[in-house]
Amino acid sequence: MPHNLPQSLIDAIKNNTLIPFVGAGVSMGIRDNQDNRIFKSWTNSLLDAVEILNNEQKTKEATAIKALLDLPDVDYLEIASKIHKYLNSHWNTYLKQTFNKSFETINQDSLQILKEILKINNLVITTNYDNVLNWAYNNENKDLIEWDKKALYGQVESLKQNPSKQTIWYLHGKISNPDDIVFTKESYEETYKENSGAIEVLKSHLLTKSFIFCGFSLDDPYIKMQMEKLKSIFGTNLSKHYMIIQKGQKKDFSYLGDIHFLEVENYDKDYLALLKEINQQKNSNHKLQIQTPKQPNISKRIFNVPFESKQDDFVGIEGKLEDIHEKLSNSKKLSIGQVAKFEGMGGLGKTQLAVEYAHKYKETY
Repeated sequence: MPHNLPQSLIDAIKNNTLIPFVGAGVSMGIRDNQDNRIFKSWTNSLLDAVEILNNEQKTKEATAIKALLDLPDVDYLEIASKIHKYLNSHWNTYLKQTFNKSFETINQDSLQILKEILKINNLVITTNYDNVLNWAYNNENKDLIEWDKKALYGQVESLKQNPSKQTIWYLHGKISNPDDIVFTKESYEETYKENSGAIEVLKSHLLTKSFIFCGFSLDDPYIKMQMEKLKSIFGTNLSKHYMIIQKGQKKDFSYLGDIHFLEVENYDKDYLALLKEINQQKNSNHKLQIQTPKQPNISKRIFNVPFESKQDDFVGIEGKLEDIHEKLSNSKKLSIGQVAKFEGMGGLGKTQLAVEYAHKYKETY
């Protein structure tokens, strides 16, 4: 069914200032040819590490990790740090096993949502490590630019103007370089340390553009921290952001800024329909044809000033009217013509001065 898109979102997509921010939820929708999900949840991914530890005869460490995962309040980053320590030389193997999947086994239909996300903007930001955005784009046989967290030149340039080619910014690294992935608590703290160039660029985009969060629940404490900082500094002057969620899962994110929820009933069908509807708004943004105005027929001159002249009742202005006429006749021409500016508090007669000028010199124009 059609969605009631807010006008601010429509304006953002038409102005090319709507940036997709892609989280793990989108990757979780990718399936193989047997219709099985190819990526696991955080908990199940960490349990895979428990299996590796058991295979390496590190049963005490495996038991400790399993116990931490069974706690009510799970600190996934802290657990990932422990796994990193316990796996040691098997760490990169574990990451590859978890996130480096084969394109040949993918059900191509499951990439449709990602393809629509890529149409929203040439710049797409993701916290994912996997290749699914690359897969969705490579089918188009076009150039693709991929940034890791150190690609500062491109990131800074994106603040000046939107990338001319499709660009994916892997904010937390990419599986092709597992040594640089942001997965443990220590790696998060290093990436989000004070005065980090990449994070400063991210905050600038958050401040000046509108994000549409796709498959990202804002549970990431480090992203939330950046948004909280912006909210504390700029208050209600922040940009409006959007989040696609399952119906009935709204949360109070007012402490992070102005976030509008776009609710969907069904992930596979309604989610895709919503993205297509958003992109249709972008495609309907036709430029207005600017026509050069014809020179007016002097015999049919139009004069439409909605105020009458006070003539002799408006005294002490003759010199001022001449000064204005001199300025408008001889000043440097701007794109809209010559300009004269009247300044002063209300009630001093600025509007009437403009009215008297229009009436006195109407035959000049």
